Amino acid sequence: MTSVIVQPCGRGGPMARYHDTIEEPVVFHDHAAVIPAGDLARLTGLFPGGSAPMWGVTPGRRNVNVGPYHNVQVGDVVMFGGQNRYFASGTVAYLQRNAALAEALWGRDAKDQTWEYMYVLDEIRPLDVPYGEFNAAASYDPGYLPQGFRVLGEQKSRVVLQRFPLLSERHVPPATEQQYEDALATLTGDLDRKVEASQRVEQAYLRRALFSGPYARYDLCGRQYEIDVMSAMSSWPPASSAATNSTNADTSPSTATACSS
Repeated sequence: MTSVIVQPCGRGGPMARYHDTIEEPVVFHDHAAVIPAGDLARLTGLFPGGSAPMWGVTPGRRNVNVGPYHNVQVGDVVMFGGQNRYFASGTVAYLQRNAALAEALWGRDAKDQTWEYMYVLDEIRPLDVPYGEFNAAASYDPGYLPQGFRVLGEQKSRVVLQRFPLLSERHVPPATEQQYEDALATLTGDLDRKVEASQRVEQAYLRRALFSGPYARYDLCGRQYEIDVMSAMSSWPPASSAATNSTNADTSPSTATACSS
């Protein structure tokens, strides 16, 4: 499931941080001393240009932000809001808790906390969505104002993403075999949104099944790529099950890898 993350970003400090690390992506090499080697390798694989937009949240009073942060996953959509509208969105590409990096980027707040619960973003795009329009889609009161970092639940995320087409084609949440089967079971009609949602789950599941690490070999040319720029091509239903229509037939799709960029 893809969640929507609401991130207020008003004037002053929040907008300054947005300018410093979203509008001006963070250069990994400049902070290599405080980025663990594993994270640095993964980030460089995801962003070969060597930089990416970054954001983070503080633990908050009594760690109020920690639980919601742990519900965030790759592929989730972040909507930045300020001045009565959502003005930008991005896709979560990577998650890391890194207090040293956060302090180097943003310092500490008045409560001596830093924005250590970090997410690295891709696909930053401008928006112009008034709060009232968003509230109507999410079934909030018309005058509702976002008051802090918030991860919307499944139902609200679904209707918001139906209203505002912000889903990523590159970064998709991980999926289990059961979620994959459930997604296929929904394809009883030809509705575009059903097909799109099922395809995203299919890609997530097939990538998990095919790729054991961050890199994989492209079947058609033999070269190695970061898996997030690859697609898993499947043939469904398998020829054996289509021909026999047997309940004992193999229902696993045949798969191959392809470069999606």
